[in-house]
Amino acid sequence: MTASILRRAATVFTLLIASAAAHADLLIGNLDQPVRFPAPLANDFWYAQSFLTPAGGPLRLDLVTVRVGQVVGAPNVIAELRADNAGSPGGMLTGFSFGPFGAGPTQNEMLTPLSPLMLAPETTYWLLMGVNGAGGFDWDYAQGNGASGSGSFYQYAYTETQGASWVGFGTEDPMMMRVDVTPMPVPEPASAWLMAAGLAVAFSARRRLLRS
Repeated sequence: MTASILRRAATVFTLLIASAAAHADLLIGNLDQPVRFPAPLANDFWYAQSFLTPAGGPLRLDLVTVRVGQVVGAPNVIAELRADNAGSPGGMLTGFSFGPFGAGPTQNEMLTPLSPLMLAPETTYWLLMGVNGAGGFDWDYAQGNGASGSGSFYQYAYTETQGASWVGFGTEDPMMMRVDVTPMPVPEPASAWLMAAGLAVAFSARRRLLRS
């Protein structure tokens, strides 16, 4: 009897998780736009591009792609997603793993989050890129404000103090990047109640097993 209850609870839980399965989606991107000019990043100059998430449910950050290249030397590249702090990059939310950037013309390079991160709706985030130490590389910015996706680009900024202070630089011609996310739907009230009930039954059955 108890084993049967546990099986039923596990089945309910599995079905609810499966029903909440989501698909990857484009949040914001302008990699298909023409390049205006490369922005050189070095130990003294870091850049950050902000973007705004749309209304709705939370979004899991899956991948960021940037148009970079023209590497000089062997730079220690910094790539971080930052929270917003009154219109400037704030605290770090996650770093990224990535392969070495090339010394040739700029091209699309993928940045994979180092830790799982949920993006809140209607919230501003900043992608920061820079160099710690010698060397440098270029990060292209676009000609015009064309972009695709449910989110939107906002202003970009630069720092000459390795992030101690930032200078806002408007919203025109944003840095070239793409952000891919997975929408994470919030369970409907009935589904949430069923999930809670299933977990409660499973917990109760486990307690009975432990007492016997």
